[in-house]
Amino acid sequence: MTSMANLKSADLAIESVQFFDEEIIKSGALMIGYADPTLKFINHANHGFNVLTGMTFEVTKSDSYIIYEFNGRPAWEFLTETLGVPETISAMEMLTISGFAREIPESLWKENDSKYLMMVTIAKNDDKSIILPVSCPVGTKLWLTKRNEKTMFEGVDYIVKNIVDELQGRNPVAVLQADCVLRGRFSLDRILKDEIINRMQAPICKGENIPWLGLYSAGEFVMLGGEAWFQQISSSLFVIYR
Repeated sequence: MTSMANLKSADLAIESVQFFDEEIIKSGALMIGYADPTLKFINHANHGFNVLTGMTFEVTKSDSYIIYEFNGRPAWEFLTETLGVPETISAMEMLTISGFAREIPESLWKENDSKYLMMVTIAKNDDKSIILPVSCPVGTKLWLTKRNEKTMFEGVDYIVKNIVDELQGRNPVAVLQADCVLRGRFSLDRILKDEIINRMQAPICKGENIPWLGLYSAGEFVMLGGEAWFQQISSSLFVIYR
């Protein structure tokens, strides 16, 4: 089960399925806390999409996460016109063909192995505004992205290599994984999720029976500069070790 009802609804934010013991929670969040000071974690994430920097989508009217205008035009109208798709396309259909990249501070580029974090349109409104998962004040600049299977796999291999290097031979105590549902068979049946998971587990677990808890998500977090940053269409791993 995914944390977003397997994208069964056209409204992506209608419910977020979590579980706790034998209880299923549809309108909440589950938090796991650790009180062992000897535990540490390594976190890496990667989206593996190509960022198309040829056109800037500048937010010219917004209210927090509701974007009314890009470049002085109604947001949905400008987005669909730029992509060459009809305005009648649904937000769910838009997920498989379009995503946005936002630039992060230069001090975080090396740690993130990228200048950008990814996000997608959550919903469209009757007034041609759109809803994004993070606040975008006026002046925010976004860029379109293009799905690239090759770089998605390369990105997974890259973060796993970094994790293995940072572990320095230590075995993990447990691994927490959040992997976007849009990286797999849901979007055009191109990438099998099992392939991505196997590429993660084999180098990190090395045949050991290590607890691995994960979910297919609608958003993932990565720690950059000591703070949690939100993105989408990524693989994110938290490797706990002692």
